[in-house]
Amino acid sequence: MTPQQACEAEQEDINSSLDKLIDRQRKLSFTQPDKASQTEALGTMVSNYTGWDGEAIYLVAHEALGDANYHALAAKLKYLWDHPFVRAEQLCAVEDERIKELTKAEDEAAEKAIREILHIPYVPNP
Repeated sequence: MTPQQACEAEQEDINSSLDKLIDRQRKLSFTQPDKASQTEALGTMVSNYTGWDGEAIYLVAHEALGDANYHALAAKLKYLWDHPFVRAEQLCAVEDERIKELTKAEDEAAEKAIREILHIPYVPNP
């Protein structure tokens, strides 16, 4: 077995173990576990694991977005975390140097996601 294959096998073992833990969490935390998604159960696990600490939860989300190459959304989430009292319109229009370098498609996808979270209608830029 090559080192790459060993790494992939280990990752599969971790994922399998996590699936089992997620199923246990669904049964423990939801009155109708079959209707709860794995993502909802994982969110419950993260909240519990971090002691319901908002900053720790934010850091988990930020790291996960970065690992999945959603850098624009991670940048917007960081901005939102760093500026919690900024009006949503200001957030979406910000010309932060870190965000300027992102592609238009990445920035629009991040803006749309944030607007959905904040319940602001999204109108794409022409």
